[in-house]
Amino acid sequence: MLSTARSTETVIEAKDLSVGYEGIPVLTGINFTVASGEVFVIGGGSGCGKSTLMKAMITLLPPIDGTLRIAGHELVTGGEAVVESVRHSIGVMYQGGALFGGLTVLENVRLAMEENGLYTMNEMNSLALSLLAMVDLDEHCNKMPSALSGGMQKRAAVARALAMNPKIVFLDEPSAGLDPISSAEFDQMVVRLARSTGRTFVVVTHELPSIFTIADRMVVLGGENKTQLAIGTPKELLESGPTDVRRFLARQPEDQTLQGAAS
Repeated sequence: MLSTARSTETVIEAKDLSVGYEGIPVLTGINFTVASGEVFVIGGGSGCGKSTLMKAMITLLPPIDGTLRIAGHELVTGGEAVVESVRHSIGVMYQGGALFGGLTVLENVRLAMEENGLYTMNEMNSLALSLLAMVDLDEHCNKMPSALSGGMQKRAAVARALAMNPKIVFLDEPSAGLDPISSAEFDQMVVRLARSTGRTFVVVTHELPSIFTIADRMVVLGGENKTQLAIGTPKELLESGPTDVRRFLARQPEDQTLQGAAS
């Protein structure tokens, strides 16, 4: 867990937020803020709505009600211009990495810059190489994604997410499909990037080792009541959070207490 001081600037705010599909809420009553430079985890078991909440935060899903402010832009009441402003403020690493197989690693990172049109080719190559160096992939810049391991592909996707200097970086289930060592290496990279760049990272995951390694704070979503169960540091929630949250963080099955009482 990060121990460095964070800014008091709020870069994400959700207040009485409802998100879902075609006007039908999947999650309601979501309330949290995220500070600049914080590593904030959205956690919970399968089917609790983590991905739905993230889709709303990265503008892929219109919020239904309440407040959702990203980098100073209100998404619930804002129009298309607001959505575009938010998209220019964020970077996203999707679960599978989503690299383009026909482009080299460097070309994948450079692609967002090419679409923006602000840099010369030399400038784009130099910036892409510096970003790949930040994720320890500069020596692999000319390889195709298929030549990389799963962990390396995800690190390349993080470099691409950083290409337009976003204020906030979203990581969707970054440990999915990785072996324990690759997952731990990725977690350490997230910690290092957060410390060295001061950027805000929002990570969607249910992987407990990752949560306890990277999270400054987390919000835990509930599968049954479709709202947030608690918010705090992983240590605080493990020690004194609601029962369901402590069970989740301790990997304790729901009926274990009852079984213990009967034995």
